[in-house]
Amino acid sequence: RKLGKEIPDDIQVIGFTDGVLSKHAIPGLTTVSQHGQRIGEKAAELLIERIENEYFTDNFQTVVVETELIERESTK
Repeated sequence: RKLGKEIPDDIQVIGFTDGVLSKHAIPGLTTVSQHGQRIGEKAAELLIERIENEYFTDNFQTVVVETELIERESTK
């Protein structure tokens, strides 16, 4: 605003991680929700599996946890 720009008319803004400030910002901030709890749960599952499996090899595994776009006023 100090530069005379308005969100979302002149520039659109998007954030990462849907925190409390995103919901209460003026205008509301569009964000990508990472689903941190799901990421933590999956990481714990993989760690427990690794600890309990005495035949574990160093094979790497890619796990995709889907994100969600939460649209608010900063991109409308």
